[in-house]
Amino acid sequence: MNKMIMTPTMLYAKISSLPPAMIKEVNDFVDFLKTKQKKEKIKERKFGCAKGLFVMHDDFDAPLEDSKENETIEEITPIVKSMMGSFKVPEDFDPEKAFVDGLNEKYSK
Repeated sequence: MNKMIMTPTMLYAKISSLPPAMIKEVNDFVDFLKTKQKKEKIKERKFGCAKGLFVMHDDFDAPLEDSKENETIEEITPIVKSMMGSFKVPEDFDPEKAFVDGLNEKYSK
């Protein structure tokens, strides 16, 4: 089958005959095609291409000095009570129990 090659002038004539809403769609499609073309130009990364650029220390997963993870419940309780501000908090308030009770309530439904 003999197909005629579409020239920019012929394409312009076709687009010009469309109503404004469809011209906007053509414009959006052209933008999409340009974006797609840019993405295709990105080379696929090869495994190990960053080798030697980063250093992983032996203690990378050790707790930080200022980490709050190692605080005891005794250290956390006054903080939680002070954060609750104007709420009336019982003296025997246990934030750990409250947290667990909250999880149980949330996921037991």
